[in-house]
Amino acid sequence: MSPARPERPPAHITALRVFGVVFGAVLVVSVGLCWWAGFFDSVTVAPGAAGPFHFLYREHIGPYEGVRMAIHDVALYVERTAGSKPRRGFSVYLDDPSVVPREHLRSLGGCLTDTLFTAPPAPYRSATQDSVEAVVATFRLRSFFSYMTGVFKAYPALDDFLRRRGDTLTGPVIEIYDLDRHRIDYVALIGPGSVLPDTAQEAPRAGALTTGSTETTERK
Repeated sequence: MSPARPERPPAHITALRVFGVVFGAVLVVSVGLCWWAGFFDSVTVAPGAAGPFHFLYREHIGPYEGVRMAIHDVALYVERTAGSKPRRGFSVYLDDPSVVPREHLRSLGGCLTDTLFTAPPAPYRSATQDSVEAVVATFRLRSFFSYMTGVFKAYPALDDFLRRRGDTLTGPVIEIYDLDRHRIDYVALIGPGSVLPDTAQEAPRAGALTTGSTETTERK
């Protein structure tokens, strides 16, 4: 007499097991992606000194996500000229995307250099910023998605900090992307002097930082 075969579990039990495995896998992947994008990272905001900086940059006109191409172009110019790859990029956003049409948005993008590039050829520009008083919001740079996640987290935190202190901005916020330290610094100047000569008349009012970052898809 042959041994009895084990009974197969009902179909609905099998379906539940499959669903549980698939759901668990999706959950793990989703949590991993959220971690990679920086959703679980916090922002630190603190007053301090910013600079001195040596800037090499170019202007970008159009949707803000296009400024990354300006940064890339400047980085290639630095590599060709100086023979080394820059490790810190930056951008400055001059217009409110909720007011100015996408095709007319103005921004500046480029790199921070160890020494000043004197009289670079067009379209490149250079400038030096001495150390000035600032409030800096810092966010972890984990991946490409951190640039977008940082906008959601850093600007509201920075705006709230400035409101509570009653600080007056003296120039637009500069975003510094530090590849070696894996961080993004959002630098809000509150002392005399602006970040770049091109931004001297572009200081937003305190409490208006989130206005310029309402359309986060414009950023990167």
